[in-house]
Amino acid sequence: MLAAGDFADARGTGLLYAVNLLGILIGSISVLAILEPYFRDKLRRQRRSRV
Repeated sequence: MLAAGDFADARGTGLLYAVNLLGILIGSISVLAILEPYFRDKLRRQRRSRV
């Protein structure tokens, strides 16, 4: 898309890729924090993580 000079579509595709990657990273960190005993204990003890 960039080679063809179609910058609008290329920007939209790049944004979609970045949002998808961010979602995967946040999801994997959340699963790791919930399932891993070390991180789960650390999450419970932190004041900022309490609702």
